[in-house]
Amino acid sequence: MSDDLMVLNTEVAPRDPDEFMGWYREQTSWTEDRDYDDILGCAPKLQEWFADARTLRCQHRS
Repeated sequence: MSDDLMVLNTEVAPRDPDEFMGWYREQTSWTEDRDYDDILGCAPKLQEWFADARTLRCQHRS
């Protein structure tokens, strides 16, 4: 089983549904010349969130 999770900065993402969908399509077009599997390509706040999520997951597993 797999779950997909979308994490975004609410200060950046549009709140209007139509504007959001246009922004979302742009964000997920993956047109930059970078490794999208590398967390270092993400915004600093997303990197922090990911580190916190991994820490919580590891604590839950022990």
